[in-house]
Amino acid sequence: MSHEPEEGKTPEHPQESSPRESEYIEFGGQNINGTPEQPAYTQPGAYSQPISPYPPQGVYPQPIPPYPPQGAYPQPIPPYPPQGAGDNNFPEPPPTPLTLKEGLRQLLGQWWKVVRKPSTRSFVEEKGKASWSVIWVLLILYGVIGGGALVLQPYIPGSYLNIYFQFLSFNQHVSQSAGGYPYSFNPADFLRTAFQVEGLFGIIFFPLGYLLGEAIYLLIAKLFKGSGSYRQQAYANMLYIVPTTLVISILSLVPFLGGVLELILGMIIGVYFYVLRIFATQAVHRLSIGRALAVVFIPVGLAVVLSFLLSIIIIVIIIMTISTHPYATP
Repeated sequence: MSHEPEEGKTPEHPQESSPRESEYIEFGGQNINGTPEQPAYTQPGAYSQPISPYPPQGVYPQPIPPYPPQGAYPQPIPPYPPQGAGDNNFPEPPPTPLTLKEGLRQLLGQWWKVVRKPSTRSFVEEKGKASWSVIWVLLILYGVIGGGALVLQPYIPGSYLNIYFQFLSFNQHVSQSAGGYPYSFNPADFLRTAFQVEGLFGIIFFPLGYLLGEAIYLLIAKLFKGSGSYRQQAYANMLYIVPTTLVISILSLVPFLGGVLELILGMIIGVYFYVLRIFATQAVHRLSIGRALAVVFIPVGLAVVLSFLLSIIIIVIIIMTISTHPYATP
């Protein structure tokens, strides 16, 4: 006999809820103490992972740093190399040849700059201003003032040439008195005439001598891989040679003091000129200190040898002239 309830009828003994379940229903899904009912245990993965308050790595672009990374932009070139850098690391400023008016206006400042602070940097900054108009005007002044000093010095007491010619005349007089055979040839008169001719044509001889000397220095610099031009070399060395020489030429005409001033200043400044020429050679031709020294002193050695040979030839000619000249009667 079946005990299944008929359709539409409730069972005679309905399932009664437990006291625990009735308490849960009465308190709205909470326990008696008020805490939420814990859900039944489920298998791992039944619920989604909690959402992180921070976005995952790589979702948003990284912030751009305020400064570009090292090497992103080309590094600026400093105007001059650091202290102790090589001799050829000076960047050349763009050539800006000066006009005649501007070149003469800046001449004293350029002269004082290269003389007061002798360095390769000083000549690097000035060599690009070279212009032939300024060079020719300075050479003409060099020839006129230098030649004029040669013409006037023999007649100014105390000048270098006046003292030198007086010494030659005195020496000739002593020789004639000792030997008793006076002769008409006077070396002082001969040299005085030679210096006066050179002074009168100084406007030609002085510029030609300067340009020829610079050509010799340029040729030797090219043999040592020099890269400078003849114009820049002539201009760079002219900045200290011409103004200084003109000042010495004027001082040499001071009566009774000109000879002493010319002798002392000539020796000191002559040595200093070689120091300045070494720096100028480095700046113009981009040479190391060793090659610049060779360029400067090779012509000096050649000049010493040629001067020695020329002196011997002149002495021989004078001796032969004296020996063949008819002596005057006592």
